Amino acid sequence: MSHPPEVVPPFDSMTEKCSPFVNYTANDAAEYGDNVMNGQIYELRQSLGYITHTMPAQVNTTRGKENNEPGNKLLECYQGKGAGTR
Repeated sequence: MSHPPEVVPPFDSMTEKCSPFVNYTANDAAEYGDNVMNGQIYELRQSLGYITHTMPAQVNTTRGKENNEPGNKLLECYQGKGAGTR
């Protein structure tokens, strides 16, 4: 499974609002070409959003710039596509 070059929220990981101190990644994610590190980075910020109560009131999970999940912003930064890039 290959993803387009834009930042794509990982579909092999998740963070539950009721338990933000635990993140999940599919145990076969790497076998299908998903980047496990990207999933962990994404879910780290999702967890921090739930813990600090900074998740958007209306979450848009679509691909691309419309996605307003905190994890998307951190993943963009990590990949050099977000604010502060040169």
